[in-house]
Amino acid sequence: MLEKKLPEGWADALPKATPEDKGIAARLHSQDFIHALTNVMPELIGGSVDLAPSNMTLVKFNGDFSEGSYEGRNMRFGIRELGTAANAISVHKKGLVPYCATCAIFSDYPRHAIRLSVLAICGTIFVTTHNAIAVDEDSSTHQPIETIPSLHMTPKLTVKRPANCSDHCERPANCSEIAGTYKFAVENQI
Repeated sequence: MLEKKLPEGWADALPKATPEDKGIAARLHSQDFIHALTNVMPELIGGSVDLAPSNMTLVKFNGDFSEGSYEGRNMRFGIRELGTAANAISVHKKGLVPYCATCAIFSDYPRHAIRLSVLAICGTIFVTTHNAIAVDEDSSTHQPIETIPSLHMTPKLTVKRPANCSDHCERPANCSEIAGTYKFAVENQI
């Protein structure tokens, strides 16, 4: 971990889709990938604000990282510090691979940390969910119409949005597109 080398065969653990698979929402696929990666990458640590159960970033088989529980892999962030805390983990150079998550529309809260992550080459993985342009169960308050394009304007930031999918996108192929996104994120974080 300290040498920033990925475990042998880590990418083989990523879930694969077949045409027979029933499609599920993108954030459920994302959760499958986070679970698969935490099984083979002990260095992967992260979480979300109070949205973890909604944006599916809570690692169900592992506890919270907290005082006296340093083996936990779930981190509970506040909305203002999630990106900054994840960046600090990355620049500490102890081999940990940090990720943090929020709904796409709320990515303005950690915007400064996202920009700093790129400028300082921190390598923090930022996961955003609920990126539907159409109105869904969360109504128009979660429509990131201008949010994704504004993230694209951040110099040197790579924004991956698998097939411009949303949480309404229930195609089995979506799984392989999300696999490619997570593979890219992990390889480029290291």
